[in-house]
Amino acid sequence: HKRTEDSIFDILEQDIATFTPKGHVILGGDFNSRIGPLQDVTIKDTLDCELDPVSLAPDVDIPRNFTDRNPANSFGKCLIDLCAQSDLRILNGRILGDLNGRVTCYQPNGCSTVDYAIVSGSLFHNINTFQVHPLTEFSDHCTISLNIQALAHPLDNQKAEQNMRPLPCRFVWGPDSSEKFIKALSSPQISQKLEKFLSVHENALQSNIKTNENMREFQNILALAGKMSLQVRGKKKTKG
Repeated sequence: HKRTEDSIFDILEQDIATFTPKGHVILGGDFNSRIGPLQDVTIKDTLDCELDPVSLAPDVDIPRNFTDRNPANSFGKCLIDLCAQSDLRILNGRILGDLNGRVTCYQPNGCSTVDYAIVSGSLFHNINTFQVHPLTEFSDHCTISLNIQALAHPLDNQKAEQNMRPLPCRFVWGPDSSEKFIKALSSPQISQKLEKFLSVHENALQSNIKTNENMREFQNILALAGKMSLQVRGKKKTKG
């Protein structure tokens, strides 16, 4: 049993070490771990902070509340050690939506908290909400969910411009434009293109294969119908 505990958490620790350099880490689910009052917050050494304040991210000092009064089990201690060693933070009992730390598992012999959402310490303050949902007839464990604030990354302007596609044509829309556009869609040229498009891509449309390419081809057909029946809106000239 002890060997099983070590191997599971050793594997988790190795995976976390592998993926942490690539971005933030999020763990979630049933860990079979009762952690009781144990805390996952690492106390930073004052001397270390003075020597190297830049490399140390501010720690999470929000206390973790809990309603599960069962003592910590061996898996729980392993989970706390994993969090401390890997700079991970438990969301249960800390985040809006579960400030009391609800129990997540209901068994005939009692209830406990064994299902957790755990994130990198650097991601903690981007978590908006965490919830333990009501128990259902489908499981003796509650569903858990979290809401993450999107992290925007600046893009290289030159690379972004290279990847951008030109905007579709814009047309002048008047009182009779709808009738003209429908007439263009019914023309032999457009009808033939639409029939060919549907016959060629019918299976792809049903299975969502090459969705972007299919949509661009369809947009081109509509744009052609627009050019045949409507006036193309010109670009605004800039004064200078």
